[in-house]
Amino acid sequence: MTRKKDVEKEYGLPSGSLECLARTFLPGIQAFFEIEENQKAFEAWLAQRQRATKEKSVA
Repeated sequence: MTRKKDVEKEYGLPSGSLECLARTFLPGIQAFFEIEENQKAFEAWLAQRQRATKEKSVA
């Protein structure tokens, strides 16, 4: 229950609304990641993001 109250405070949305949004978006996100090309693109994006983070921490 504490988590739901944190969500309400942080985003200003009732927890039921946030859950409804999650139920709406989840099938599309799952379908996206079922495609191997999309998985590879995501992995490439993560690698690029990690490199950028390392470069910022070195500078």
